[in-house]
Amino acid sequence: MMNTEVEPREEAARSDKVSPADRLVSNLEGTYYKLTEAAKIVGVSPTTLRRLMKRPNTGVKAPSFQIVQGEMLVYLFTEDDIAELKRHFGLQQPQKRLA
Repeated sequence: MMNTEVEPREEAARSDKVSPADRLVSNLEGTYYKLTEAAKIVGVSPTTLRRLMKRPNTGVKAPSFQIVQGEMLVYLFTEDDIAELKRHFGLQQPQKRLA
């Protein structure tokens, strides 16, 4: 049964809440960025990234990974995904191939 004790707000214990998605990603090996983090790094809105992901034939493969936990879907972007997005949005020049 849940604790439903009523207490004065000033006395209530405060804790830093961590979202379930943050908990999942923090337990992974490697460096991954959630959609909102990737959007911030690239300098676009999360909605722009979602639209890009749904649009066919853009040539953008990002994100490389996702986690499905029940009803929750967490997109995971790698450093390579971030570079790909920056190139797509014209924020980074494509790397030249060495002959």
